Amino acid sequence: MVKIDTQGHEIEVFKGFQESLRRGLMRYVLFEYWVDAMDEAEGAEFGACRSVDILNTLSSYGYDTFDMGVLNHPKAPQSRKGHWREKYVEPSERAARTINEERTTEAKRSKS
Repeated sequence: MVKIDTQGHEIEVFKGFQESLRRGLMRYVLFEYWVDAMDEAEGAEFGACRSVDILNTLSSYGYDTFDMGVLNHPKAPQSRKGHWREKYVEPSERAARTINEERTTEAKRSKS
């Protein structure tokens, strides 16, 4: 198991251990999927959601991804749950939709 907590620089970490992922050396990979911070660290504009590459990489190497949900965290402020959903959860949902759309497109191509 590996836990990654690099305050937005997870994309760089994942680039650095591609071979370990490919070889399946870690059974579990736990990391914070903080879209805005990752985009900022990459120099991308707000909402670019470049961090979806992490999800694609994990999927391509056979890993399953699970969203533990920031809103379920015991320290998530109750009064700001709407703000948290807009800022943190919805970008993750967009990333998941992108991955599903890419998989559907690829499946259609392979059938033709």
